[in-house]
Amino acid sequence: MTIEDICEPVGISKRTFFNYFASKEEAIIGPGPRVPSREELDEFLASPHQDIFVSTLRFFYSLLFHENNPFNWTTMKRRHKIKEQEPELSAHQIGSFHSARHQVEDLLTRYFLAFPADIKGGRSAQEEARLVTGGVIMCMLNGAKRWEETGSQDPDAIIAHSLDVRQGFLRVLAVGVDKQSNN
Repeated sequence: MTIEDICEPVGISKRTFFNYFASKEEAIIGPGPRVPSREELDEFLASPHQDIFVSTLRFFYSLLFHENNPFNWTTMKRRHKIKEQEPELSAHQIGSFHSARHQVEDLLTRYFLAFPADIKGGRSAQEEARLVTGGVIMCMLNGAKRWEETGSQDPDAIIAHSLDVRQGFLRVLAVGVDKQSNN
């Protein structure tokens, strides 16, 4: 699919197209995660969090769903179908998600440097940030899949599903630890 394929049927020029979109990928699958503001970063780093995992999960979702990419069930389903038909478009989305992952990981590294008591198990701030970020992403991906399967159109449900995945994963890890202890 080319930009001409998009512009011609609706009667706009490529110049007009680029006034509204940075790329054809953005026009088709959305703008991707936003960059957090300085104020959001400062607020996140201002004080210790009761549950850094949950705070990180909510922060990450706030980067994905924003005023330029609001939550809309119909649009999300349509974009999902387009990506199934045009798999190369997924590379654009993966790249922008990877950029957001770096932002979150960097933020968490700064957080753990500011609040070292929140580091579990004597790891470095950077390693703890990578572990939390990786766990959050795993829960987000599996929570989003579960949310899609339920057909819920409530944006808060995706967070609830992600947190439920976390609880299930903690149970799986606990069983693994128990089995290792018994051997």
